[in-house]
Amino acid sequence: MPHFPASKAYSCLITILFVSLITSCTPFLSPPTEPVTDRTQDTEQSKSTVDCPGLETEKPVKKQPESVWPTPVCPKLKPLKCPICAAAVIANKPVLGEYERVIVDPPGFSYLARIDTGATSTSIHASNITRFERDGKKWVRFQLNNPSSQETITLEHRLMRRVRIKQAENLRDSRLTVMMTLQIGKIIRQIEVSLTDRSNMNFPVLIGRNFLLDTAVVDVSLRHTAN
Repeated sequence: MPHFPASKAYSCLITILFVSLITSCTPFLSPPTEPVTDRTQDTEQSKSTVDCPGLETEKPVKKQPESVWPTPVCPKLKPLKCPICAAAVIANKPVLGEYERVIVDPPGFSYLARIDTGATSTSIHASNITRFERDGKKWVRFQLNNPSSQETITLEHRLMRRVRIKQAENLRDSRLTVMMTLQIGKIIRQIEVSLTDRSNMNFPVLIGRNFLLDTAVVDVSLRHTAN
């Protein structure tokens, strides 16, 4: 056997003890590391096996369609040919407005007349009204103004009667009446007309109920429907 010196043997023994001590402390100093591949696989397995529940959303509830009745369709009204139709009739009677043109025959003059359902009789503006007798009968002479030329014409008619017309403030006016032929549109009537001074009036002729009775219907919202 080879012979080792005592000092050399002692140093070898210390080295062996030091190495053994380090080797025994190694597990405590640094824990064994796992392979990266194994940890990655475990993570992927955990992800694949564990699913986080998502937020549940309420599904829209489908409502059953309610039964809908069909909307009635009203027929379209045919427009009138004109705003104020002269041919309009009610109960087979023509409709007259508040103001109408009237032809007095004779002498054939055309006047602007006011239609007044509140007046009992029809009146016309006349001047120089004079009573006289002819063949023992009562007559009346009077003058009418021509609205076109502003000339006057003298007429003579049989006197029908004398009437008293009640006016405002309980005043009564005595008037003479004659038979005259008046025409408004297609309406032609021979009626009793009272002669009076209407120079301060806007209309020289006033059409009363004795002309309108059983002949026409009046709508005061209209004007000149008979022209």
